[in-house]
Amino acid sequence: MQAWSFSSSQYVQNTVKNVEEYLTKRQSKLPTRAKSPWTSNYSPEIDITPELRPTEAAYFQSLIGVLRWIVELGQADITMEVSALG
Repeated sequence: MQAWSFSSSQYVQNTVKNVEEYLTKRQSKLPTRAKSPWTSNYSPEIDITPELRPTEAAYFQSLIGVLRWIVELGQADITMEVSALG
């Protein structure tokens, strides 16, 4: 009997590679260490960060969709963080 199986590993690796390429084009990079998607002193009620342009907003919404798919593939350890971003 044969069975197909897969893991989220390759999907996650490709996603990180794509995000790194996106950031490189914008002369930025991923942080080397991050314990949380936001800082411990983040206060959204006083955040004055400018809103994203529609194309940037669409890109980041698609990344949240990718993260949700990664959770579905078995990365349950990031479920709370992904839910908070969406």
